[in-house]
Amino acid sequence: MQNIQSAMLSLNQSLTNAAAVQQGVPFCISELNNNGRYSWSAQPSGTVTTATMILVGSLDGVNWYTIDTMTQADTASAVTVVNAWNNAWATSATASLAAGELRFISAPMVNFLRVDLTVISGGGSVNAQFSVFEADR
Repeated sequence: MQNIQSAMLSLNQSLTNAAAVQQGVPFCISELNNNGRYSWSAQPSGTVTTATMILVGSLDGVNWYTIDTMTQADTASAVTVVNAWNNAWATSATASLAAGELRFISAPMVNFLRVDLTVISGGGSVNAQFSVFEADR
């Protein structure tokens, strides 16, 4: 099992100067008053020509599920997918990484989050981070 960090409501850096396919640093968000609303971003550095990152969540810190995908391709069409946890419908999309990307999504609540780099080509690296939004009280 990976060394899991405690998450904060502010920025949580999951990938730092990632130049090869890898799993990001996982964060435990179960102690936060989260409601399944997350923002995440990625910034390329150098001459990255293709990169794909996935925001993944887990209930137990062992089994991980894709929540959202960010890729170099300049597509922004939304796709509807069935959520693996409760068969609820969720809207996801692919988006451009060319100048960096900031995404806001609503998804089922999870206890752990991380960003994985699944594809990278060209020279350079990628940084990726996420924030958790606190539920209304």
